[in-house]
Amino acid sequence: MKKLLLSLALISCSAGVHAEFPVGKVGINLTPKVDVDIPNASGDGNGFGFYGDVGGDMFFVYVDYQASNLEIDSIDLDLKETRIGGGIRNTNGNASLLVRVENYKQDADGEDDSGIGVHIGGDYAFTDSIGMFGDIGLLSLDESDGTEFRVGVRGKLTDMSEVYGAYRNLQLDDSGEELELSDIRLGVNVLF
Repeated sequence: MKKLLLSLALISCSAGVHAEFPVGKVGINLTPKVDVDIPNASGDGNGFGFYGDVGGDMFFVYVDYQASNLEIDSIDLDLKETRIGGGIRNTNGNASLLVRVENYKQDADGEDDSGIGVHIGGDYAFTDSIGMFGDIGLLSLDESDGTEFRVGVRGKLTDMSEVYGAYRNLQLDDSGEELELSDIRLGVNVLF
């Protein structure tokens, strides 16, 4: 009888864990195309990044790192973007709505700018395996302010992995000096 009660207790605990799956994801992305426009110059490049988040059905925290190697008028520039933040999501059927607040830091060959970003967005699943996502946000940094827009599609390979493609556009204004950065990202995430 004790073994039966212990087995039932373990099954009920594991059922709760599976109800929360997935609770997070980690992944990498490649950025085959990055375009940048600054006053009197433009350029392009490529890059890569890492992403991870963990949380429940409602609250989550995340880390995002993106590194780009740019060439602007024959000058090489390394750009690093780091985000650490948290958010709230509400899921209803196939759709979810989310709000994220983050600390954002941008480092361009030692010239850095950091501050706060607030984003609102969502996700819509067409099927269990295919969906789309997007968000729009405002950035308030020490030296500049701006907007950011992202849209993409995702597809599950298995219950524990997904691939995605996304387009992102970032526009910052530093006292009339405008920077526009857009990229295309292709990535894979492991769900846990």
